[in-house]
Amino acid sequence: MKPKDIEVLKQIAEYEDTASAQDLQLGWSRQDVRIWSATLNRMVVNGLPDTAFKSNSYTGYRLTDKARAILMGGESPPLVEEEPPRFPGALRGRVPGHPRRPW
Repeated sequence: MKPKDIEVLKQIAEYEDTASAQDLQLGWSRQDVRIWSATLNRMVVNGLPDTAFKSNSYTGYRLTDKARAILMGGESPPLVEEEPPRFPGALRGRVPGHPRRPW
């Protein structure tokens, strides 16, 4: 979990707490809470939001108890810092068996 994800969880929890029950009947979408789909996907993989409703045109989410526990400070998720990808030297050199092009 990235440090930015905690801020996103707070933003989602605030939206869930302030929205009306009718607005949250199907759950919230990523457009409602204004987060990137990659961030939402990473959080779904970690089990923080749960899919409340799914159709061809809409997916509704709700925060799980695990996410609420993280926000309350009861559970501290491991924070992961991003590292740039490392490639072995063989990937940067000439491809074996591939002729060198004159252009």
